[in-house]
Amino acid sequence: MTDATPARRRRRRRLHPSGVVGAALLAVLLAATLLAPWLSPRGPSEVDLRRRLQPPTWAEPLGTDELGRSTLARVLHGGRVSLWVAVVTVLAAAAAGGALGTLAGAAPGRLDGLLMRLVDALLICPPLLLALVIVGVLGPGLWPAAIALAVAEAPVFARLVRSVILTTRELPYVEAAVASGARARRVLLRHVVPAATGVVVVQATVTVGFVVVALAGLGFLGLGVQPPTADWGDMLARARDHLPGAPWLMLAPGAAITAAVLGANLLGDALRDALADRGGAAAGALAGRRPASPRPTRGRGRPA
Repeated sequence: MTDATPARRRRRRRLHPSGVVGAALLAVLLAATLLAPWLSPRGPSEVDLRRRLQPPTWAEPLGTDELGRSTLARVLHGGRVSLWVAVVTVLAAAAAGGALGTLAGAAPGRLDGLLMRLVDALLICPPLLLALVIVGVLGPGLWPAAIALAVAEAPVFARLVRSVILTTRELPYVEAAVASGARARRVLLRHVVPAATGVVVVQATVTVGFVVVALAGLGFLGLGVQPPTADWGDMLARARDHLPGAPWLMLAPGAAITAAVLGANLLGDALRDALADRGGAAAGALAGRRPASPRPTRGRGRPA
């Protein structure tokens, strides 16, 4: 008697409650940034020295900064930079790293070794330090910071995709497809790419949280978004000069960064666990565990 009933299959596909919480946090933050012009009491760069360093009130729920600018408006508009640029950066890193990893996994031994030595050279340097070096060469700014972080994160995706390809092509049903005369392109699109896609999505979700923190760190150092554009890292840097008298200047962007990272990590962990529950060897490797052995096969050589 098999346990793969439709009801149990549906339960396996359900996201863990922590993943739902993470997705909700990200959805709320993204929606708030989109609706920032309507949710903000005024513009993020609107200066009013008569209101400088006011504590939270009904008119200004998160208070004002040293120039009388609305903290709520700056947090909401700063989220457009931190969140949306983080998403674009991760997509670029995943695309570049995925292409490199696919080429390495499908290439002959010498080319594979050459590409992986290049990836290893980039992985030696911590991502944030590598981003600092690239920003130092390109100059401070939003898009130099995004390019630097994309370059720093691409090797992670390259290694991940290559490992998935090497693992997947050794599975019995893939070997059976090759032995039956299936073309390499068909095997790649039908078996290898779907296996890699799920793992890359999980890694990308987790990486969004890191990129948000890295963008805030570059902004804190003055190497990211340049004033007067609102940015969470720049807000934290300015808040240092007004502690402990005006704690809301630090708490507001700090809470936004925490919520974004927490949401990305919770969603990524839930997606990883869901993928691992399906018995994927690559998912087990992503989760930090030894890849599980392939499940017994039946029928046409598909996993049971």
